[in-house]
Amino acid sequence: MQLLEEVQHDFGEGPCLAAFAEDRVVAVQDLRTELVWDRIAVVVRQLQVRGVLSVPVRLADQPVGTLNVYASQPRAWTPAEVKALGAFAVVTAELVRAAVELANHRLEVAQLRRALASRVWIEQAKGMVAATQGVSLDEAFQQLRGRARSSSRKLAEVAQEFVQDVQRERVAAKAVDDARVRAAEARAREAEQALQAAQTGLARRTATQDRTQDDLAARASRRPARAARRGTRPGR
Repeated sequence: MQLLEEVQHDFGEGPCLAAFAEDRVVAVQDLRTELVWDRIAVVVRQLQVRGVLSVPVRLADQPVGTLNVYASQPRAWTPAEVKALGAFAVVTAELVRAAVELANHRLEVAQLRRALASRVWIEQAKGMVAATQGVSLDEAFQQLRGRARSSSRKLAEVAQEFVQDVQRERVAAKAVDDARVRAAEARAREAEQALQAAQTGLARRTATQDRTQDDLAARASRRPARAARRGTRPGR
C-alpha cells in the first residue's frame, strides 16, 4: 500500500490522486483489470493490492487529502462501505482542522513571544543609551534606529547586541574591580601581619631591656655593701 501511494505521487497519477484532484470518490474493484493509469501499470501488476477505495478529506469545502482503503483481493465496494469511509473522512477532516487551529495558535503565541522579547531588548537598550550618553529616551531610540538602518539589520537585533555588549563590559569592569579589591585585601592582610610581627618584636625587646635594667639595678645595689665590708677589715 505504501509503495502504491509512493508510485502515484512519483508519476502524478492513480486512484488516490484522482480522488484528490477531482474531489470525488474513486472505487476500483480490481486494479489489474480496471487500470486506466498507464504509467503505474507495470508497478501495480507486481503489487498484492487489488481493490482500492479512495474518499476525499475536505477542509473548508476543499480537498486536503484522501482517506484510502485497500484490499488484497478484487472487491466490489458496497454503498454502505463507501458511506462508512465517507464518515471516517469527515472525522479525519475534523482532526486536521483541529491540528491546523492548534498549529496556528502555537504560531501566534510564538510570534507574540518573539515580539515581547524584541520589545524588552529595545527598552533595555534605550535605557542604557540614555544613561550612558545623557540623552532622552526618544533620542536614544533614534540612535538605535539609526544604527539598525545603517547596518541593514532589525532594530531588536541591534538593541540586543548593544545590551549584551554593555553587560559584557560591566562584567569585565566588575571582574577588574574584584581583582583590585582582592589585591587590596591581600596587601592589608600582609600589612597587618607585619604590624603584628613588629609589635611582637618590640614587646620582646622591651622585656629584654627591662630584664637588663633590673640586673643592672641589682648589681648596683650590691656594690656599696661590698665596699663597706672591705673598709672595716682589721689592719687597713
